[in-house]
Amino acid sequence: MKKLKAYLPWIVYFVFFLGILIVHPGEHYVHLVSRVIIYALYAVAFNILFGTTGLVSFGQALYFGFGAYVTGMMAKAAGPELFIAYIVLGGIGAAVVSIPVGLLAA
Repeated sequence: MKKLKAYLPWIVYFVFFLGILIVHPGEHYVHLVSRVIIYALYAVAFNILFGTTGLVSFGQALYFGFGAYVTGMMAKAAGPELFIAYIVLGGIGAAVVSIPVGLLAA
């Protein structure tokens, strides 16, 4: 089990971004923190693939982009009121796209 020292940078980042939302709860800061968290998760996924295995693959970019596109187009067409539902539908859309791509790759 890793020691607390290994997790300390992640805890500091989390507290920092949470602090931004508490101090400045404006729409701009929520948008900024959301983007940082989304790109950080994408970077962690890439680091797991490339850092541990040494494989270079941008396959996850297809699903990331497709889910973001579906979410954005639904929010643009129907309004941002049900944004959480659009995010879920974007994930479902990325999963639907992954099935034929996975069958072709297998």
